[in-house]
Amino acid sequence: MKKMESGNSLESNSLEDIQFYSSHIHLYKAAGSKATQTDRRKALLKAVKEHNASIDEKRGITELFSDTETNDEEEPMEGVCEGARRRRRKYADKLMLSEYFIERPDDLEHNWIFKLCPLGVRNLVVAHNRTTKAYNKNGVLQSEFESLLPGGAGNKCGSKFTILDCIFSPTTSVYYIIDILAWNSFSLVNCSTEFRFFFLKSKLEENHDITQKTKRHRYPFLDVIGRPAQLNLIEDVLSHFMENENEEKLDGVLFYHSEVDYRGGCTPLVGWLKPYMVPEILGIPVAAEYMSEKPENYTSLKDRVEKMKTAYSKTKTHKPRREKRIKDVEMVNIVDDLELD
Repeated sequence: MKKMESGNSLESNSLEDIQFYSSHIHLYKAAGSKATQTDRRKALLKAVKEHNASIDEKRGITELFSDTETNDEEEPMEGVCEGARRRRRKYADKLMLSEYFIERPDDLEHNWIFKLCPLGVRNLVVAHNRTTKAYNKNGVLQSEFESLLPGGAGNKCGSKFTILDCIFSPTTSVYYIIDILAWNSFSLVNCSTEFRFFFLKSKLEENHDITQKTKRHRYPFLDVIGRPAQLNLIEDVLSHFMENENEEKLDGVLFYHSEVDYRGGCTPLVGWLKPYMVPEILGIPVAAEYMSEKPENYTSLKDRVEKMKTAYSKTKTHKPRREKRIKDVEMVNIVDDLELD
């Protein structure tokens, strides 16, 4: 697979060339079980920049596409005897997931981008073979429909494909795009966050019809705007109670490091804060309405994570190993906080 050079040019990729990265939990473990979130960020960033082979585990996206008519959501687990019912969903664990922003990065205002995320359900949207399918974080098919996305019936060439990381709002039936993996068979997984966001914005501007709802295309796709994570800008947008730019209820704030490429699994290079957590972590005020959303039993973010560690340990003890995906107990998926998931 050809690497993207600084995100300035894109080589056309066949379906077989597009790759998904598997979870990179081993990077965190290598830093030691007591490594801080900051330590793990630095270790991962260094590895990304050096194209360290230890994080170069890939899974071809061709495995995720199937021309079979039956059971396009699941495939048999390796090593399982014939006839067993256990199955592994092929679209599971492909989304790049966030951690709680426990430690504020020193370079927050220089190398990070933030997005105001609407309340909804996290989906991986795949447009291919003239249809568009949305899967939840566990790889379960949520919806199938026609869209104007390349490959999703928006053009005559059904062999093209587009893959988007979205939040679906059931209240407005809108897919809010927070990231992009591929567009019209061009892979962006090896591009930086900054370039992916720029590319997505440009494509939606060029293809405005994708953002519109019609009788035939009932689900519009809207971009969640990314902004430089400057404290005064964050304070400005959160200083008054608001819904997001598209009139949706604000669920929280996502923070992306500008240099990270797209890698499936949890990463400390993507952070998540509910609005009422912002003063605690970033030291800036937010609207009183946001603070009123704080749960009565909430004391601090670190305390919340510690409680999650304890709960995770108990769950790990009682659940069979095959049901647990290896993860650091500090890692918290954004959708764990989404009320509608």
